[in-house]
Amino acid sequence: MTIPAIYNLYGKIILEALSVSQIKLNKCRRDFMIEIFMLYLSIPSRINLLQLGRYGLHGEQRYRRQFEKEFDFFSFNKALSMPWVGPRNAIAFDPSFIHKSGKQTPTTSCLNDNDLSLPDWYAAVIKKRIELRLSITGYVVADAYFSKKNFVEKMRECSLHLVSKLRDDAGLLYLSKQPKTAIWADR
Repeated sequence: MTIPAIYNLYGKIILEALSVSQIKLNKCRRDFMIEIFMLYLSIPSRINLLQLGRYGLHGEQRYRRQFEKEFDFFSFNKALSMPWVGPRNAIAFDPSFIHKSGKQTPTTSCLNDNDLSLPDWYAAVIKKRIELRLSITGYVVADAYFSKKNFVEKMRECSLHLVSKLRDDAGLLYLSKQPKTAIWADR
């Protein structure tokens, strides 16, 4: 396949995803979003507004103005991926851009003001737009940090199942369903 043919194919896939997602876009905004997605596939180095202006059809200021407008990336990503995934899927949750100590977003003072722990904050992030997440799957995959009782309970309240590695300090106890014997009854 030649490079122009690949770009045409990708352009058709993106255009179809935009139409399936039912995101309201005028022609100018639709063409801009297609250009952005194609630039993301094309730019060989770091992608920022300056690079978009350098490699794209428009100046840096147009990209700045367009990125200030809202775009429903969740619906677009869902429409883009659903034709290619099977019935067994999960949502991966890894806020690696936020330090676990809470020194960035959200700040410790923000958590204290709202009487939340960091896992509570993350659970609230997942609960936001839960109906859209449940339309994809009922499973969330996260690392061992999230295998805490209160986080797991909040996921269950949302009808989500958490798939995670257990923490190193996890204490697993198996309760016996056998009737007590005479030895244990005396103690």
